[in-house]
Amino acid sequence: MVSALALTPLEAEADARSVVDAIVRRTGLLVRSGLRLRFIHPTIQEYLSARHLVSLASGDENVVWNRGVRMWQSSEWREVSLFAIGLWVADRNGADGLIHHLLTAPMSGPAENVTGDETPQIDLVDRLEFLFDILLEEVPLSSQALNDIASNSFELSNRCARGSQMLNLSRCSLR
Repeated sequence: MVSALALTPLEAEADARSVVDAIVRRTGLLVRSGLRLRFIHPTIQEYLSARHLVSLASGDENVVWNRGVRMWQSSEWREVSLFAIGLWVADRNGADGLIHHLLTAPMSGPAENVTGDETPQIDLVDRLEFLFDILLEEVPLSSQALNDIASNSFELSNRCARGSQMLNLSRCSLR
């Protein structure tokens, strides 16, 4: 590209710096933090990351899952994953496959502050909480996806012992 514009690498770098400086001064979307640039709010970066993820997919939900949404349990990827699912559906794709992945995939990493027998229960609760977040974002889901979420919610409530607390995870047992 540099040769097509007849710029030397030094000229191209200077032009790039002036464009970035103009963006920083005029839009307010980026701010300088020492020698680095960052978005004024993480939501902007999360949305743009999700938009890029969905654009890479070319209609293949497995790309959306494998390159981003599967990491939904990481705090850095949670909002990106919610945005990606919403954008995926907004681009006239169904969410059923992604919902299925969320309900059946192994945990992407160890849960913090969880040991031993609690891990499967915490994982199921985390999954359902994330799926409820999807519902709260008003992502349109098919009847099948809604039934899958409901049956997993029902499974959790049936497997947890009822006591004085609303949900006592230490007494839950999954197969």
